[in-house]
Amino acid sequence: MRRSVSLVVLVLTVWIAGSVAWAEESVTSAIAGEELFDNNCSACHSLDKGDSGIAPSLYGVIGRHVASLPNYGYSAAIKAYDMVWTEDNLKRYLLNPQAQFRCHNLTMGHTQECLGIRMPFRGFADPKEADAVIAYLKVVAGKN
Repeated sequence: MRRSVSLVVLVLTVWIAGSVAWAEESVTSAIAGEELFDNNCSACHSLDKGDSGIAPSLYGVIGRHVASLPNYGYSAAIKAYDMVWTEDNLKRYLLNPQAQFRCHNLTMGHTQECLGIRMPFRGFADPKEADAVIAYLKVVAGKN
């Protein structure tokens, strides 16, 4: 009996320590994400609900359908894209935004590839930076 109680205490200690370490890592990532967001995104994107200006608001972006905010002029390529923003596809987008959405214009019978977004941001070079921005968005933009 004494041995099983010790085992339970050990398992609980490891579980709690792991949870604390995970929480600390999440907080650290969100803090780094705030700086990355401020330096790369905030000039155009708001985190306030319904506040779309130059670019769509990112309030509640994770779990939201692409191109679903009313009164924002999305490109035709993005409007035609039937997808929900998940952490995985948001990460792919943040690493290479221009590659995520492509459109094809038919001009005089020829298909011509064109960019489907107007955002000038080229993407984060480091996947950890994209992860940090996503962690920040989850905390401050309505999906914590």
